[in-house]
Amino acid sequence: MKKITPFLWFDDQAEEALRFYVSVFKDSKILEVTPGPGGKAFTVRADIGGQELIGLNAGPQFKFTEAISLFVDCKDQAEVDDLWAKLSANGGEEGSCGWVKDRFGPVVADRPAGARGAHERSGPSEGEARERRDAEDEEDRRRRTQARARRVICRAARGRVYHPLTGSSSFRRRWAKRRGWGACGYSLPTTTRWSVRA
Repeated sequence: MKKITPFLWFDDQAEEALRFYVSVFKDSKILEVTPGPGGKAFTVRADIGGQELIGLNAGPQFKFTEAISLFVDCKDQAEVDDLWAKLSANGGEEGSCGWVKDRFGPVVADRPAGARGAHERSGPSEGEARERRDAEDEEDRRRRTQARARRVICRAARGRVYHPLTGSSSFRRRWAKRRGWGACGYSLPTTTRWSVRA
């Protein structure tokens, strides 16, 4: 016995509804009918295509809505059309996207099994994956180019020359010496305050 069983609340048509489902779906049968007051069924338990359902006759307080439905995987479009015709007959309501409400109220959604791949494809397609890789490669090249540009940029602040990333003292000395800023390479002319940025 399955641990979870859908429980359907009807006004007073539980037995009629479940016997209707038994006639519509293959490999279905009524399992148990529990009588209530006046001899009318109180609960009905049925196996509908391998899924157990329990119907309850409990009055008109609650109605079925599209907020919950029974989903049927069909092998092909012919089976979809057959179920659609049977479920919507004699007062049922046809909906969109494979949804149909039978005359007792429950909503059923059906589709061909082959349609599953279009809606449940796992992961991106080959073309999408290639575009994503190309975009990532382009972003990586852009970052490397920016990093190279930053490595050749120096700033001067508070009278000291330094590399913006490493702050290497040997780099400072070489940089300052080439520009004639003194043997130590640290001091700038006191009137100079400059910065070179990307």
